[in-house]
Amino acid sequence: MAHFKRYFSLEKIIRDRGLDLNRKDLLGQYTEGMIISLRKLNTAQYNSFCDWLEKAYDINTDSSPENKMRRKIIMLFRKMNYTKGDKVDMDAVHGWVLKYGYKKKPLNDYTMKELPKLVTQAERVYFSFMNSLNDKDKPLKKPRSKPGEIKRLD
Repeated sequence: MAHFKRYFSLEKIIRDRGLDLNRKDLLGQYTEGMIISLRKLNTAQYNSFCDWLEKAYDINTDSSPENKMRRKIIMLFRKMNYTKGDKVDMDAVHGWVLKYGYKKKPLNDYTMKELPKLVTQAERVYFSFMNSLNDKDKPLKKPRSKPGEIKRLD
């Protein structure tokens, strides 16, 4: 097995939570001391090890905060008709993130700390898109309020 992307993404999530871990110790614990290197695991063992890590550290990659923010970005682009048929044109979304995203890197490479700024950037593009479609006299703007101020929508 040459690629360990899944493991390293799990390790990154665990480290982002402020937990320190030792790969050799984890593998030793999982294999009861038999294997201490990822390279020595076959594909089934590797997948099982990653599943075990997800359970042990309560990692649900589908509903992680990072993936929620990524899905929000994708949803915004869907609303702007970045679609192929009835699905989001992910090539176009990834192209936009690479070209205009503030870090100029793939969407899945943005960290938890970087994603909020990218979401804000995508929201600004979305509101600009909506304003271009809306009546020029009454632009659609995201309601803004000062900290502590409650804005009434009358």
